[in-house]
Amino acid sequence: MNIPLEDNTICVIQKVIQYYNIQVSNESIIEFLKSHPNYPSFKSICDAFNNWKIEHYPLRYNRKELRELQSPYIAHLNENGGLLVFVTKVWEGHVICYYTHRNPKKSLLTISLKMFWVNYITVSR
Repeated sequence: MNIPLEDNTICVIQKVIQYYNIQVSNESIIEFLKSHPNYPSFKSICDAFNNWKIEHYPLRYNRKELRELQSPYIAHLNENGGLLVFVTKVWEGHVICYYTHRNPKKSLLTISLKMFWVNYITVSR
């Protein structure tokens, strides 16, 4: 799975906007993010959410706490140089998450979570 970080960031933010039925166009998402000096960082995502008045919480969790985090949320994986995913459902040690338009749903086992999750999480509401 070799996805450019820029494409991954835009796809994940588009999924968040779509999931919450927020009135922000794909063009606005692309324009704001690509013009941000820190794109594709978490800072660019938080600044975009602030710009669109979307309530969000940048948080840091340890791996043990991740099982208790309620979906949906954006997570940063330690895969492919920092892949973002939008987790929409967690159940019995599995997650459903979006990370690109090419393969929109991916299920990861709990053991994979221990290997891939990085501590930085943004929870969107």
